[in-house]
Amino acid sequence: MKKTVSGGGASQTKLFTFTVQLTYDGKPLEGKYPLFIDGVDTGKMVKKGIVTFKLRHEQVATITGIPYGAKWTVEESMYQGYRTEYTNQRGTIKEPINTVEVDNHRDPESKIPKTGYGSVTGDIIGAGSCAALFAASALLRSRAAKARKKKTDEDNNED
Repeated sequence: MKKTVSGGGASQTKLFTFTVQLTYDGKPLEGKYPLFIDGVDTGKMVKKGIVTFKLRHEQVATITGIPYGAKWTVEESMYQGYRTEYTNQRGTIKEPINTVEVDNHRDPESKIPKTGYGSVTGDIIGAGSCAALFAASALLRSRAAKARKKKTDEDNNED
């Protein structure tokens, strides 16, 4: 399975979550089948016909040893602002290599809320400005409360 991300402003570093279900004769596929991402063994196995994993743009997941005749279904979690397009989302193992492609297309006009996703260097977008706004708001509330107390004290001392 190959993952791609396309469209204006789409994140190529964001991890997208997938679930693959494998069945044989209408029942969950028995046995354990290893999952590789970009050729590296993840240590995860398909168990009771299901495996969940995450991929970024251009990553490839491979499950090996699946018997001919087994059926697969791939589901990706929903992500706001992205439209998921599948090639071979469902199928039956008939060839030595069976391919699934998943593309998340982001429409540049869609509104994706800033949630802290940043650059590859780990920059946080949005969270810092929210924290600064909260701190400034707390400071202003504190100053306003002190001003009200001072005014109240002055009013009480006029008698």
